[in-house]
Amino acid sequence: MLCRSALNAILSQPLVVAPRGHRGGDPHGNARSPAQVLSDISRGGEAGGIRLLERTTIDLIFDEQSDGMDLVLGMPLRRGIGYALSKRAAVPWIPDERIYFWGGWGGSVIIMDVGRRMTISYVMNKMASSIIGSDRSARYTRAIYQAFG
Repeated sequence: MLCRSALNAILSQPLVVAPRGHRGGDPHGNARSPAQVLSDISRGGEAGGIRLLERTTIDLIFDEQSDGMDLVLGMPLRRGIGYALSKRAAVPWIPDERIYFWGGWGGSVIIMDVGRRMTISYVMNKMASSIIGSDRSARYTRAIYQAFG
């Protein structure tokens, strides 16, 4: 499974971090973009005074679909609908609460904490060799949770 996924479209760091017109990887932006887009879920379905989702739709994200070894990422992962659900064994720096998250190649991570109505977004300037978060995003996330309790 890992080979089929990873070798389907081979991307290298130099290709992904190429200037405008790059041929692969995620779109370029900063941490504000995913935080704004996904904060509506953390805030109960509403952002900027506009209701985008019903609470029942948000609750569906937490319907556990799988809990075990992810054959592509090679790590234990608990998945809901569309996102990973917090699990200390997989990502020990995200509390094991009503939280869902996802990350990107290089160390970026987006965390939607429904209980605290808080969204944490980290998008790095320098790629790390990790997929879901990095040492930097882990340190930032721990500091944020320490500050907010």
